[in-house]
Amino acid sequence: MGSNCSCMSSMPAENKFQVDEVRREKVSLKAAQTIKPFRTRKKKKKKLQLQELPIELLIPSLSRTFLIKRHFQAARLLKTFQFSHHLLFTPLPTRPEIEKIESTLAPYSVKTITSKNLRFIPAVELVEGGFYEGQWDIILQIQEGSGIMLYPDHSKFIGYFHDGKRNDKGRHIKMDGDIYEGEFNDNYMQGKGVLLRNNGIVYTGDFEKNLESGYGTIEQNGKILYVGSFLNGMKHGKGKLTLADGNVYEGEFKSNTMDGYGKYVWTDGKEYFGQWKNNKLHGEGTYNWPDGRKYYGYYSDGLRHGYGEFTWPDGREYKGSWVKGKMHGEGFYSFDDNTGTRQSLKSSWINGRRVKWL
Repeated sequence: MGSNCSCMSSMPAENKFQVDEVRREKVSLKAAQTIKPFRTRKKKKKKLQLQELPIELLIPSLSRTFLIKRHFQAARLLKTFQFSHHLLFTPLPTRPEIEKIESTLAPYSVKTITSKNLRFIPAVELVEGGFYEGQWDIILQIQEGSGIMLYPDHSKFIGYFHDGKRNDKGRHIKMDGDIYEGEFNDNYMQGKGVLLRNNGIVYTGDFEKNLESGYGTIEQNGKILYVGSFLNGMKHGKGKLTLADGNVYEGEFKSNTMDGYGKYVWTDGKEYFGQWKNNKLHGEGTYNWPDGRKYYGYYSDGLRHGYGEFTWPDGREYKGSWVKGKMHGEGFYSFDDNTGTRQSLKSSWINGRRVKWL
């Protein structure tokens, strides 16, 4: 057949249109089968790899990672609760001042409390302020058991907790340098303990609500300054006080002052036995001098006042009235005359001077 064949040209136009439509449909179907739908590519998660760390850093890092995982495992039980803390992923931010004080102290160790509700959590920042690391009640979401607490005032506590408060025993270091080690109750220093103040004074004894109360001792540089009773942080009751100059008072105290009956001994040999008020001789008492002088009588505001008897080493005596430390008024003056006869004469005195015989 030649190019002038009439078999194709004689095909009706409408049949040619139908053939073209069938071809287009086949092409479309083939394209639909060969073209894949678009999909978003997911990024592969990179596996975290530990850096090559020194052994002294690697072990704490692994330990902290393990504790964090344990913490989150415990946290799954509490998805319906609001957490009272935030994980730090770093050690507790202890202030350098506290670390310096700690370096001078022996290590303080605590034991782990066993309980099904307790978990050990790494360093966390508490919502109400401060930082904590230690045992944690996963039900109540509070400190419970042994742990370390840094408070908003930057003080540090190592010890035991109950219901979120310091309880039982522990060590509390303050920024001003004061250190307490002993018993606690409801956040208070309560019971037996030792308080080292920043001035070097050490109190050992009983506490009640952060104050020295009960029986205790005060010492400095290894020397005992006071031993006896305390109340509300003050010497109160019976005790023995050694002053900086070496003088010693033993007797009754009231609100940090010598008050009541007591004995005072001076380093030069003088002694006083009697009543005191507000650190002064007040009331009835006896005062002895090492050279033999002696006074028995009454005092007021530290001075001989009222009736009193004074004896000199040579045997002379005055028994009578005293005013502001001096013989004043009427009294009997006794002495031995030239013949050795004892004389006792009534006399009148003004400001320590005899003005006449009566």
